[in-house]
Amino acid sequence: MTLKITFAKKCPAKAKTIILTVFEGAKLSKAAKSFDKDHKAAITAALSVNPQFEGKSGQTLTLNVDTARIVLLGIGDPKALTALKCEEAGGKLYPILKTLGATHSAILIGEDKGLKSIKAEEIPARICAGLKLRAYTFDRYKAKDDDAGKNPQSITVVTDYAANAKARFNLLDPAIEGTYTARDLVNEPPNHLYPEAYAKFIKDELKPLGVQIEIIDEKKMAKLGMEAILSVGKGSERQPRMVIMRWNGAKKTTSKKKYAQPIALVGKGVTFDTGGISIKPGAGMDEMKMDMGGSAAVVGLMKTLALRKAKTNVIGVVGLAENMPSSNAYR
Repeated sequence: MTLKITFAKKCPAKAKTIILTVFEGAKLSKAAKSFDKDHKAAITAALSVNPQFEGKSGQTLTLNVDTARIVLLGIGDPKALTALKCEEAGGKLYPILKTLGATHSAILIGEDKGLKSIKAEEIPARICAGLKLRAYTFDRYKAKDDDAGKNPQSITVVTDYAANAKARFNLLDPAIEGTYTARDLVNEPPNHLYPEAYAKFIKDELKPLGVQIEIIDEKKMAKLGMEAILSVGKGSERQPRMVIMRWNGAKKTTSKKKYAQPIALVGKGVTFDTGGISIKPGAGMDEMKMDMGGSAAVVGLMKTLALRKAKTNVIGVVGLAENMPSSNAYR
């Protein structure tokens, strides 16, 4: 289930869990102070009996205030706060919400004082980016989890900078989606993700987004003299593929009447690497399905560019092969 993230200026009634940010030294943010005032200084009282919570980046403290469940999220020193630290704090928050069964939550952020390395509207966007990245799970081949409905389903960011924060998050979200795709590819078992299947996945995933796809099979590879990749896949019944992905997002120049010079990216895509005729030790052999991680990064990036409608030209090339032992394996 995808985590739904929305931005608003008021806290929704369905939010049963409220997250408040706290700076290092247990200093309440502007939003937290306002909440504390409305609830008879309940948060201040709770902090006085929980000295272990200091508001350091990623620290959390769960409280019950009246009919609400409160999670205090430490984000560290405002002067040292950065985009990465916000993402890390969001990543640490997600498992807390999952443990609590907080399906619908709201996070109140409204601080703009003491910041040096990050703008106020960037804070909620980055925290949510960390949340969504941590929310990733690969359960395609697992039995249905009866408790899945208790996982975080929606987060509403309540901030005075709702419009700007949403705009910032919308710039980050394509990169998160691209990361999800890369993680899915790395997690796929190699009996499902072999060169031909991988090439088809790329075409099905990216072509609808406007990415031009060219797939080179083993016959064309032989004509082109691509003996290296053909040799790697020689021992397998599943033949290699090479996929060329083109994203042409730059506008044509009025002077030269041609597209801007593209950036080229190359990713290794050995979908399973036994070591060929010289078989690798059994320990860790299962991890050899990740020998295509470089290609997954390139595919994920191409998806990100397409989703963002990036104004640049990029060519991604992935060589896909399965390295297996057999009488045909190269020596």
